[in-house]
Amino acid sequence: MSEMKKSAAARKKKTGLGRLPACILAATVAGVVFLILFLSIAGAVVAAVSLPLFTLIPISTVAAALAAFAGAVVLGWTYGEKGLLCGACEGLILFLLLILASVVSGTHEFGQLAFLKLAALLCGGTIGGYLGLAQKEKMRRRH
Repeated sequence: MSEMKKSAAARKKKTGLGRLPACILAATVAGVVFLILFLSIAGAVVAAVSLPLFTLIPISTVAAALAAFAGAVVLGWTYGEKGLLCGACEGLILFLLLILASVVSGTHEFGQLAFLKLAALLCGGTIGGYLGLAQKEKMRRRH
């Protein structure tokens, strides 16, 4: 009976299912840090150039998509499997965090723009997950 438990644990460790939550947490933290960084840069540029306020919506959407891309690269590189799926999950997690932040701040963002942001975050995350996995495979082949 203990042999079956050992083989199940070995299979779990081999497939990486045991380390997936830690990888998702690290990627989400990286995505949030990159989001704060990109939004700070975007805010500084808008303030310096004095762009109209309606340009903040597309700029913040691009910044969020870039953050999802960066977080998904981290997830694809750390997890090393299923880059497209992991990247899409990272984009979805960041989208849910943005929706949670908008609800907490009192600005409910559930219109058409929210679906556009979801699409941008999913695309950025999917591309980032694929490129992170490709980088991991490239490093694996070198050694």
